[in-house]
Amino acid sequence: MSHHHLWEMIRTLYFLGLSVSMLFTFFMSKDNSLVMRFLAAILIGVTWPLSFPVVIVFSFF
Repeated sequence: MSHHHLWEMIRTLYFLGLSVSMLFTFFMSKDNSLVMRFLAAILIGVTWPLSFPVVIVFSFF
């Protein structure tokens, strides 16, 4: 497997996780301000490998 192909797979997986976590966070947040919901979704989306599991756990409560 070439390094370029591996990089493409990692990048695709990261952007897929970013998209899913942003959408999930945006719709699960309960703030009235759309700006704050969008900002939270962006921040969680960018750091999704560590912060998205926390969002999932908090959504249960």
